[in-house]
Amino acid sequence: MTDPFRYDFGGASNLPRLRISLRIFGDDLDPSFLTQQLGVAPTESGRKGEPNLSSRPGAMSLWETGAWIYRLSVRSDTEMGDALDELLAAMPQDA
Repeated sequence: MTDPFRYDFGGASNLPRLRISLRIFGDDLDPSFLTQQLGVAPTESGRKGEPNLSSRPGAMSLWETGAWIYRLSVRSDTEMGDALDELLAAMPQDA
C-alpha cells in the first residue's frame, strides 16, 4: 500500500502542511469502475497485483490491494474544514 506521507509536495520542511485525500482500498476493487461511478479521475489507482507506477523511480512494486486515491492540493494556509469542504465538493453529490 502506498504511504501518502512519502511524497514531497515542496516547501520548507519546518512549515506545517495539510494533506487531504480520499482513499478507497479493496482486493476486488476495480478503479476504472469506481472512476466511472464517481465521475472523478483519481490521482493514483491500481488493481491488486498491477505495477504501482507511483513507486520510487527505479523500484518495481505491485499494488498489494486495489486502490483508488484522490489527493487534493491545498495551500499551506488552508484550514482543515475548508480543505475537507473542497474535497467533498469535488465528489458528486448523488454518488
